[in-house]
Amino acid sequence: MMNFGSDFLILNGEFVWEGDNLATVSGEDNVKQQAYLRLITDLGESVFFADYGSRLQMYLSKPFNEENKKKAEAEAKATLLRVGDGWIEQVLECRIELEDTSGKKILFAKYFLQGENTPREISHKMEVI
Repeated sequence: MMNFGSDFLILNGEFVWEGDNLATVSGEDNVKQQAYLRLITDLGESVFFADYGSRLQMYLSKPFNEENKKKAEAEAKATLLRVGDGWIEQVLECRIELEDTSGKKILFAKYFLQGENTPREISHKMEVI
């Protein structure tokens, strides 16, 4: 089985504590967290890792027409393929839809983890900053 690393658990932009210790996330849950963090971070935002992040926010902030939707979905797919050390081997589906109630954009993706043959799914509400 592939090692998908571990990291501090972040929920709603905040570190999670377990008593006096920071909670951690590992395995497939870490892949999901790393995917989300990479998607919401603007490419070049990190002083230390210039190639970390994506241009997704740029596309999501534009009018939600078919052309911009396709660009955003292509950027999201490319970003998912850069998570970890090739942790996401193949993206089967990647689409962005408007949520009916709030008008927020939601990313849906179906993918294969490296070395596995069962498709996984994620969905994230994408806040446009």
